[in-house]
Amino acid sequence: MITQRDLKNKLKSVNITQKLSDAVKSISAAKYYRINSAYNDFLPYAQALNDLSRTITDPYAGRTSSGKKCFVVISSNRGLCGGYNTNLFNFFKTLIEGQNNPLVIACGRRGIDVLSSNNIKIKKSFVFSDIPSYSESKAFGEYLINLYASGEAGEIIMVYQKFKNILVQTPEFTTLLPLNFETGEEDEYTFYPGKEEVEKALFEKVIKNQVHFFLMEWARGVNAATMTAMRTSSDNAKKLKADLELTLNRKRQSSVTSGVTETSHSENSNTPNAEGGK
Repeated sequence: MITQRDLKNKLKSVNITQKLSDAVKSISAAKYYRINSAYNDFLPYAQALNDLSRTITDPYAGRTSSGKKCFVVISSNRGLCGGYNTNLFNFFKTLIEGQNNPLVIACGRRGIDVLSSNNIKIKKSFVFSDIPSYSESKAFGEYLINLYASGEAGEIIMVYQKFKNILVQTPEFTTLLPLNFETGEEDEYTFYPGKEEVEKALFEKVIKNQVHFFLMEWARGVNAATMTAMRTSSDNAKKLKADLELTLNRKRQSSVTSGVTETSHSENSNTPNAEGGK
């Protein structure tokens, strides 16, 4: 039987859970609005660069390649984000089924831990800030370009949670390299110092730009998922708290009623009867 002490301890635990949930929710909400603002500011530049990149060709198209696929899995750094990571990893497992020794790059602490525990060989791992900077994206992009340019990876595939809205993120994959743009008119632009040099520089700029976009998409999704999960946790804690307080009050009332009844019975048993006896 649950005692009043048990109820009080459980109520204390629920109060702590609610406070933690509210704190994490507030932090993730602030991060979400910051990264969302940065995303919207970066969007016009990214679109203009992608439009310009339609005039170029892949400068590494003629390289000798291993033909291997490289999967880049972008997960969260922490838990407390609902089914964000679970859905991503389940989706990734379906992608690599039947693949012949693919290369795997793990991004995010949760991804590193989960993939390692599932005996999936990780070629390289990265951990990014909760609000990734362009310098982080640039270094990451340079690594992926070198992996592709050297021929060690024939195709680089990004596996991530596509941000739909605050409540919905869906696991998807997108081929980062090789580029799959429709080329424009060859005489549309004049290249200086030369077409080959400009195409190579523009190619690398486009890839780094896309990598930064993936990381911003990741940051928006993780913080939105955390915010939603913590809001649900806080709401559930409030409901459980109300139920526990009601049960505890009923226990107290029942205890008081029992005490009054016992006292009344005790007084009645000590009252002299009509003949003067007890």
